[in-house]
Amino acid sequence: MNTNLEQTKKQEIEAKFNSFFSRLTIENSIEFVAETIHADFICLVEQIMKEQGLSYKELAEKLGTSKGYVSQLFSGKKLVNLEMIARLQKVLDIHFEIVPRKKITQQVPVNLFHSMWSKQPNSFKLLPSYSNLEAVEAA
Repeated sequence: MNTNLEQTKKQEIEAKFNSFFSRLTIENSIEFVAETIHADFICLVEQIMKEQGLSYKELAEKLGTSKGYVSQLFSGKKLVNLEMIARLQKVLDIHFEIVPRKKITQQVPVNLFHSMWSKQPNSFKLLPSYSNLEAVEAA
């Protein structure tokens, strides 16, 4: 009986999942991918900040912006733009590169983000490149 309940619950979740994604428009899916790229980028920045022992307040001061704006970037309320990427490169003493990847052809996606990427003809990933070899070896 427990197996039937689990199967029913699984079917309900799949139905909700499919219903949600069937309503996505091209514009919504592009927005989702943009937010995913932003989240990946911000995770990299947070990792670099942690390595450098930098707080959000210190980062805001170095960027010449408010702590509130930095907080909005890290919470996803605002998306990072190219000017902010350039500022982050300067204050964190790193260089970000855009590296194109071929379409993922995996039939069974590992998770939702990979499934979104697999639908894109060419996807891009931001990678930090450190200004010195010691930082690369430490990472």
